[in-house]
Amino acid sequence: MQWRPAVSFDFRLLLVIPILISGLWIVQNNSLPRTDEADYLATAQSHYLALERDGLGAGLRSIYFERNTKGLMHPALIVPILIATGGNVLNALKILDVSLLIIFVLMLYGLFNQHLPRASAALATLIASTLMRVSYFFHGFLSALTFITFTICGISA
Repeated sequence: MQWRPAVSFDFRLLLVIPILISGLWIVQNNSLPRTDEADYLATAQSHYLALERDGLGAGLRSIYFERNTKGLMHPALIVPILIATGGNVLNALKILDVSLLIIFVLMLYGLFNQHLPRASAALATLIASTLMRVSYFFHGFLSALTFITFTICGISA
């Protein structure tokens, strides 16, 4: 006879913990990016202003031709959010960071769930997504934020 607990607990609820911990920090953080992050943001603002000032064609040309020295996709990701927030940089950063954090946690769980039981996958996701080095990437506008998120998406697909 196999032992079963009296109360069933859905361990997927643990996925809310890293989203709440990092999400609350992101929402409360009112500092603007510095160094590389500021360069990405300046490029994104340039794309947004070209789109707002001169229309869709100019905005797309800006995204394609006006490049930062590093990642091309990262600044372009925030442009639709800048449009939705009316150019409010701080709110756009928060929305992008929280969105990518949620995608990261869900995709990481999907990856672990392919190889582990549901409860173990949820615990592994909780531990991996709250590690200091991992959660650091979700507190700013680092290009590693999109790289890590989309790499996990690609691996788990």
